[in-house]
Amino acid sequence: MRFAFQIPHPVMKISVFLWNGKYIIELEWMSYKQSYKISEEAVSGEKDIQRLCNEDFLSAALHRFTDMHQSFKSTYELSKS
Repeated sequence: MRFAFQIPHPVMKISVFLWNGKYIIELEWMSYKQSYKISEEAVSGEKDIQRLCNEDFLSAALHRFTDMHQSFKSTYELSKS
């Protein structure tokens, strides 16, 4: 897997990689990750990837991160009792 570029964001780390004919968009927040694979043929490059990472998509991803965190936190608390 080869690093391609990073997309600036105030809350998440957004990295884009190239691997096996696909772009992999990797979103990171706290200790959580989300990955999305897109065929290189489906987009024309960095500009298209940046357009895909629009406000609606990133807002939904951040919501999933908070859901992931709450779920893990609940499970962790139950395991301690």
